[in-house]
Amino acid sequence: QRFPARIKLTLLNEVGALALVTQAISDKGGNIDGLNLQAQEGIRDFFELEILLEVFDVRHLNEIISEIKSKASVSQISRVTG
Repeated sequence: QRFPARIKLTLLNEVGALALVTQAISDKGGNIDGLNLQAQEGIRDFFELEILLEVFDVRHLNEIISEIKSKASVSQISRVTG
């Protein structure tokens, strides 16, 4: 059984950055249920990305977060709670 989890990250606006993130999620066995991408106001080099995932448990979520965090294009990442 999978559970919903939401993460938010700041991503460098460069070719292939989004593909690296989605590939990392796929490689770790996660599933994307929703994705919201927004440019940061006044900053063209980065954008905010919020992803709704399906994960098996908290450990699975942490593995996905660690994998995404290892990508050079990712400036910051956090789990969204509440």
